[in-house]
Amino acid sequence: MYRLFSMPIKAASAKWPDFADFKERLAKNPDETVKILHIVSPQSENQRGKGGKGKGLMTTLAYSSEYIYLSEQKIISQSGYSYFPFFVTLWIKGEGQVYGYAPAHHAISRV
Repeated sequence: MYRLFSMPIKAASAKWPDFADFKERLAKNPDETVKILHIVSPQSENQRGKGGKGKGLMTTLAYSSEYIYLSEQKIISQSGYSYFPFFVTLWIKGEGQVYGYAPAHHAISRV
């Protein structure tokens, strides 16, 4: 799952205090907004073992989680989840439609 979102640099610096780029940007322009990409993806058995990306807990978990600072293309943080932590309801969206369709649309006629 890919999530692109924006947040004020003050909030980003508070959420990830160890990320030096945010501290520098906050000092230069405290009103700036930054774009962040959050990626949660399944890890194969090989990735979870010795070949995993990252260290420690992340290599043993089923799903990796990475936050990426888009303008600099740097990884802000890496972690993981033992289960997929999101419930995604929108599967298909037709051209010109505001709302999409989900698996529930197939089940609702049978309820």
